[in-house]
Amino acid sequence: FPIIEKCIELKAPLLSHATGSRKDYRDPNLPGASRADDFVEAGHRYPEAMLIYGHIGGGGDWEFACKALRSAPTVFADTSGSVSDEGMVDFAVKCLGVHRLLFATDMNFETGVGKVLAAQLTDEQRRQIFFDNFNEILRKRSNHAH
Repeated sequence: FPIIEKCIELKAPLLSHATGSRKDYRDPNLPGASRADDFVEAGHRYPEAMLIYGHIGGGGDWEFACKALRSAPTVFADTSGSVSDEGMVDFAVKCLGVHRLLFATDMNFETGVGKVLAAQLTDEQRRQIFFDNFNEILRKRSNHAH
């Protein structure tokens, strides 16, 4: 919590790696890993924070993660992860809205871009995910692109 509070003070976003595991399961090999429900709890406790759920495609149950994050409207999610299931980005847009998704990749760049390009989105929605949404986060620190 002190890290979240410092990020609020600095108007800095906080991206944290997450697992997509179900709420009723905690990986015994990763007992301290954050799950979607942890982000929901933090988002409700600190609605002024700019929390970013890292890796909707990071493995585990990405549908559960998107559904859980739906109840924390101030939490963003990034599109990265090695999982590139068809419909993942579309499902995230349906659950979270395009304004809460941020482009990211943590494997090859082509797959990361391909997930967004393959989604059933307008050019404007793709621009939001690729650039505008994160630029809005940066705007809060006056550190955005003009």
